[in-house]
Amino acid sequence: MSSESYENKKTNILEAAYKIISQKGYANVTLREISKEANIALSQLNYYFVNKEGLFVDLFKFMSNKYIEKLDGYLIKTRSDVNIQSRINEFFIETFENDPGVFKILFDIVSMALWSDKLKGLIDTLFVDMTSVINKHMYNTDISDSSGQVTISSAKFMLSSELGVILLSIFSSDSKYQFDILPQLPPSNY
Repeated sequence: MSSESYENKKTNILEAAYKIISQKGYANVTLREISKEANIALSQLNYYFVNKEGLFVDLFKFMSNKYIEKLDGYLIKTRSDVNIQSRINEFFIETFENDPGVFKILFDIVSMALWSDKLKGLIDTLFVDMTSVINKHMYNTDISDSSGQVTISSAKFMLSSELGVILLSIFSSDSKYQFDILPQLPPSNY
């Protein structure tokens, strides 16, 4: 099998796993369900991924890379007269509205990472990478010092705020999103 064919098949499996796991949660999904969704034999699934945890780890890496690239692309389009925090907020709102499953999987793996150093490492890498993307787009603004330290703290705060609000929105009995609780700082500060 060519490496392109191998990667295409693996991507197909990851997309099928994403669909099923984002609907039912990791603990409620079997490899058999994923193989059925991917239209492959269960034995083929085991060829590409050693076990369910291996599939989930690769799925999380796949998702992380996809959304980090999306966030970066979204922020690249930010005009100088637009508050960077507003753009970040828009990105998370759009993602939440169009693909809420990504956050369900994120919170699923975060809960499992409490007991797994391997998963903790994946979460840490994701948060560091996302903070770096946000920082990159904030670096030449008024709140940056020459080392970028203030910006890193601000980027971490923004990311933490967005994820916290998404968590509130997922569990809220109010059908309206909770994003309006995020502080909107004046553009001169960002």
